Amino acid sequence: MSTATATSMKLTAEQESENARINAENERLRKQARAKRTISLTLSYVALALVTFLMIFPLIIVVIVSFTPNAVTQTWPPKIIPSAWTLDNYTSLFQRLPIGRELLNTIVFAGAVTIISVFFDSLAAYGLSRVDFKGRGILLAVLIATMMIPAMALLIPVYKLLGSMGLVNSYLGIIIPRMADVGGIFLLRQFFISIPKDLDNAARIDGAGEFRIFAQIILPNAVPAILTVGMFNFMGN
Repeated sequence: MSTATATSMKLTAEQESENARINAENERLRKQARAKRTISLTLSYVALALVTFLMIFPLIIVVIVSFTPNAVTQTWPPKIIPSAWTLDNYTSLFQRLPIGRELLNTIVFAGAVTIISVFFDSLAAYGLSRVDFKGRGILLAVLIATMMIPAMALLIPVYKLLGSMGLVNSYLGIIIPRMADVGGIFLLRQFFISIPKDLDNAARIDGAGEFRIFAQIILPNAVPAILTVGMFNFMGN
């Protein structure tokens, strides 16, 4: 065997040994990284579970107390797990209050206000963001200024107005005053502005009118903002 061949074989063996050492070191580092990631995820899940428990703990207490007799809830020191359970609280609740009717009122009122308000808010926002007309800036400023009027200051005037229209103690009496919301108009207007006007111009070239542009171009591109306004309206009402 020549000297060159022996030297080449020696270098090859050393290179393989070095590669094996590097691979072993890389595998060790990967195992360390996986272990650190596992520990980090475990600690994160433990922290999230603890925070979640602290957040829902008051709700758990409320549910437990609802099944506890009144005499037991007034004892000291209080007991987290009561010694007796009862359904009397729920029975008394349904006997004293028309829960079904109140739930129906809430669904009809909040649902109707949400649908109508989102419709009118989106129409107003479209006009203030996509249609050029004189006084648009002044009208927007006036609308925003109305947000500074305290709601309590409007209670008596609105009540007297509804009373003169014979709408007190009716669905219309609580739906009509909330058929539009300045906050929703402003939020939708800001979102409509971000939609490129080239889409409007292209639709007008094809012969589309304003309402078709509003219904087929603006609304489909503004679904996130519309859902947000709808959620705020439903929860608020």
